[in-house]
Amino acid sequence: AGRTVCSHKDRVFVGGSTLNPSRLYFSGIGTPHTFTTATDYLDIGGDDGEAIEDLVSVEGLVLVCKVNRLYLISGSGVESFFVNELPGGSASTGRSAVRTPYGTIVAGPTDVWNVQGGGVDPLGRPLGAGYSISGLVSTAYAQDQAIICDSATGTVFRINLVTGAWSNEGVTEGEDEPGHVFSLQSRLYYGVSDSTASVGGTRRLASDRTLDYTGDTSYEASTGRVSLQGPAYQYTPRYVYLQARLQDESLTNYLNVNVETNHGSRDFQVEVTSDTERQRRAIGWAAGADWIKLTFTCNSSAEHSAIDIEKVVIGVDSEAPR
Repeated sequence: AGRTVCSHKDRVFVGGSTLNPSRLYFSGIGTPHTFTTATDYLDIGGDDGEAIEDLVSVEGLVLVCKVNRLYLISGSGVESFFVNELPGGSASTGRSAVRTPYGTIVAGPTDVWNVQGGGVDPLGRPLGAGYSISGLVSTAYAQDQAIICDSATGTVFRINLVTGAWSNEGVTEGEDEPGHVFSLQSRLYYGVSDSTASVGGTRRLASDRTLDYTGDTSYEASTGRVSLQGPAYQYTPRYVYLQARLQDESLTNYLNVNVETNHGSRDFQVEVTSDTERQRRAIGWAAGADWIKLTFTCNSSAEHSAIDIEKVVIGVDSEAPR
């Protein structure tokens, strides 16, 4: 028995057993119930003391995920299997990896990785310290979005793999917090940890302007730190131009905006309706900034709809290079 399993090239692979946590067992070809455990196995980084957390069959290879390392296994049999350690990557405990058309997304404890073509690229840097997994992780994919759930906090992180935009949502205290996520046919499903009364819920991931969910949620999106002309240039932000509207045409809500630079941060709030709202706010107080970061938050409920931010423009004056 193990904590993770996958099917690959007519074999079943099992890893993360209690007795041998770094050992990857494989079945006979076409005989998924038959294992010769005395000989048919590979020890994956056995000297690091880490268990195999997840397995994914991708690009004709097996991706093996461990807490501080990722591995790819090539070959088709005992004589040809080859284990290659990747130059980076990490995986949280749980179902940490999900295949997408844009690569395999792996959720680590403090960063998110994209494994494609034998390379590993970090995706979580725009969130900075805003992303972390403290419980069991689960992952899903639907409609260009990778979705990551932390069972300890009930937080669901999303990254749009086309635009690179990050967001996260959390079910407020007193509601059923999601413990794991799954996607099927363009819908996101979530289950509740340790519950015998609730199976969780479901919502459409992409619809015209509706949110198929009535619980209280909070949304956040961040740009990360932006240095428009590189660190050698200072610049003075003049204004932020926002274009936003509600998903539900019958409700209203407020968008909270935080503007952060190396000279400090300030907040402002915008009331948003179903009609597209256009707002321009002066931010000249951040004169001579090295970088700027924008964070947007809103609370959504049956009375207050989620908000679509359609456009963000930062107007600046560039100064002489240092």
